[in-house]
Amino acid sequence: MAWVDVLLLWVAVAFVLVGILGIVEDSNIRFALYAGSGLLVLFNTASVAAMTSHYAEDKDFIYGLDIKHLDANRLAAATMAGGKDFSLASTSTGSK
Repeated sequence: MAWVDVLLLWVAVAFVLVGILGIVEDSNIRFALYAGSGLLVLFNTASVAAMTSHYAEDKDFIYGLDIKHLDANRLAAATMAGGKDFSLASTSTGSK
């Protein structure tokens, strides 16, 4: 999904650049527009690439840590509630 956003950013920057170049006649300003637009999409694309690669590397750690915290909170809640077990594994669908 992040790459779709990057593609949309490239399209938007190109659209604005083409639109504004029709107004600007000074070559120095045109160069600044080209350079700024190029740097914008370059750095944004690089940051999304870094973000997605680090996410792929750290995904198991991040979600594993969340699960550990959820389990610890569930245990603490069960302890405070007088030993009742609120875990999903102990729920039953039938009546006793």
